[in-house]
Amino acid sequence: MNFETTYTYNIAPQDSTQSFKSIAKQLAKVYSEKEFSRGISDQYTATLKILYSLEGNFDYAIFIKHLKESYSQNTVVCYSVALKSLFKMANLTINTKGVKVKNNIPEAYHLNEQELDKIRKHNYFCAKQQKCADIMILMAYTGCRFSDYPKIEYKEGNVCSIRQQKTGTTVYLPIHDYAKKILKKYGNKVPLMGLGTFNMHIRLACQSAGIGEKSFKISSHSGRRSFSTNLYERKVDPISIMAVTGHKNVSDFLRYVRSSQKQHAIMINDVWKK
Repeated sequence: MNFETTYTYNIAPQDSTQSFKSIAKQLAKVYSEKEFSRGISDQYTATLKILYSLEGNFDYAIFIKHLKESYSQNTVVCYSVALKSLFKMANLTINTKGVKVKNNIPEAYHLNEQELDKIRKHNYFCAKQQKCADIMILMAYTGCRFSDYPKIEYKEGNVCSIRQQKTGTTVYLPIHDYAKKILKKYGNKVPLMGLGTFNMHIRLACQSAGIGEKSFKISSHSGRRSFSTNLYERKVDPISIMAVTGHKNVSDFLRYVRSSQKQHAIMINDVWKK
């Protein structure tokens, strides 16, 4: 791996006796022994090059400071997630205490059906990314919030009911065949994961599946929003969708779905063609 350009920061390091370069070499060795999709591989390689370029003892705060001076906020998040994944891969601990990395990602982004197909069909090398992908598909094809999907108790049929945590309302969920396949995979139970872990790894999973730059705009909100938006664009009656999502009025629901103005025009043209 060819590392170039060095930067020096006069910041007191964390409790680390290893240099940035030493850490980069250790991580690169572990990374080189595994296989990744091209997107993830490129991200890890770029992260290692940045790490190797810094002088002095390793300090996560310095790493983030350099990123913030050179890249957009969303890119900073991307490199931060990649670095943490590399550390975990190498069974190394990383001290992030006192360093906040926030992204500017609005919760409004959804995945269209073609993107969901990519996520569903992709072969993931990372077990956590596979689990995140399964959870995303489960939410996108049942309409569940992230806080509610663990309540799904499926035995058979095409519908099940849950009591929503946020509203206390009982709703009936349609169970798509894609959701059934995932539930069957886990013994008719749901794959469980914490919110923070999910939001970290679903973005890497999306990138690995070829979703592109949009990957880092996806979050735990995207599953239910994808369910609503995709069905709305298929011209399913909003009242039917609202009965599943728990929205109380149409105006709130229409603010929730994220169909573009162009998509609305396409929907009208599709009706005219019939």
